[in-house]
Amino acid sequence: MNINIDKKDFDYKQYDIDQLLNGSESREVNEYFGIYKLNILCVGGSGSGKTTWIINQILNNILDCDVILCFIPHETLYSGFYQSLLKSEHFYKPILVFEIGHNKQFNGLDDVEEIPIKSHDSSSFDSSKPKRSNYIVQGMPTVSQLFKIKNDLKFKQPLLLFDDFVNVLNKQMWEDYYRYIHNGSRLNAKICSCVQSINKIPPQVRSSYTIVVLFTNYLTHSVITTMLRNCVNNPMLDKNNTYYLLDLISKDPNKHNPLIVIGGDVDQKKSIIYNNNYITFT
Repeated sequence: MNINIDKKDFDYKQYDIDQLLNGSESREVNEYFGIYKLNILCVGGSGSGKTTWIINQILNNILDCDVILCFIPHETLYSGFYQSLLKSEHFYKPILVFEIGHNKQFNGLDDVEEIPIKSHDSSSFDSSKPKRSNYIVQGMPTVSQLFKIKNDLKFKQPLLLFDDFVNVLNKQMWEDYYRYIHNGSRLNAKICSCVQSINKIPPQVRSSYTIVVLFTNYLTHSVITTMLRNCVNNPMLDKNNTYYLLDLISKDPNKHNPLIVIGGDVDQKKSIIYNNNYITFT
């Protein structure tokens, strides 16, 4: 059998769709990280500063958002950090908390708990920022329910923050979480997940993160290497470069500096950040 190939008489061009859509709400490249799809995984031990790092990115407008959707279990919700954050007048972003767990069923937004914001005179409080209310609702919505919530409440750029969640998600909730990550662009959402270990994150989920932030003060070199190989695709980190990077970290007197590794379509010279500096190899 012979195959004949006849040239089609049509001037067809291959356009760069990412460049065409760049600048729209859902395809705008983040100036700090250099990519538009922010699926961030923060890994570090308890007290290593994962959640504090995320709040600092928000306050510095690196993670630009108009609302924070928190997915956290009961114990984390009523910890000192989140209770202070929810009640503080200094943090001006509205927060909607979804209290998740095995026995938590999402039944819509009809039954919500409003968190009163503390009000006191303070010269450091920026009065130009809009006042906001924070709310708590039970359960974890599906992706379609989350789309409805976003549209009904007119959120433009939500940040989905998952903290201490790996031990309370059942199989269905893991599937919903996986769909959240894959629909982040359609939701025009940034997604941040905080974990102490990747062991309980399903393998198909691990490869979906575009940025990994490692709090190395609580992690061994072998654990860091494992996470870099399993959670983000960055061609800069071959065996030798990984060794040199770990050596740099081990010699840093400030063990609280996070290591940020960015995967995907990003300038390789700006794909590794440590102590707010780009790391390259020669």
